Amino acid sequence: MSCDFRPENRGALAPGQLADLVAECVEQEGHLVCHETGDAAGVPGAVCAGFAALPAAGRSLTLRIAAAGQVAYQDPAPAPGLGSR
Repeated sequence: MSCDFRPENRGALAPGQLADLVAECVEQEGHLVCHETGDAAGVPGAVCAGFAALPAAGRSLTLRIAAAGQVAYQDPAPAPGLGSR
């Protein structure tokens, strides 16, 4: 698993880089995309579960639309080490 929110993967990012990415997403009401989805993985892109688990993720327009039931939404089992939403 390549999730930047997993403690064992944080060494791949510069110090503070993940916090900066999250802050930018929250400011823009955006989200982080799961690294294991999207065109390269051959499956539809998804919101990163690590990002979605953050309290500040409630500012994400995508997650607010999903919570309102306006998009098809599948909630997979939480990945080990990420907790549940």
